[in-house]
Amino acid sequence: MFRFIEIDEVEPDKNRAERGIRPNTVVRKISSCNRSGKGAKVNEVIMGIVETYKLQDSPGIRVL
Repeated sequence: MFRFIEIDEVEPDKNRAERGIRPNTVVRKISSCNRSGKGAKVNEVIMGIVETYKLQDSPGIRVL
């Protein structure tokens, strides 16, 4: 839970992740593209995975 105390690279909050998904959230709200709860959840999960790969500079992002 407090890994950020032991490891310098671990941030104490999730602000970077939230900033990463913000552009997608704004587009989704403006366009009303997720008209169901299920669609919104799918979008949320996919964008979370994509942004995590980006932050980790993972080669997996090329696969998606």
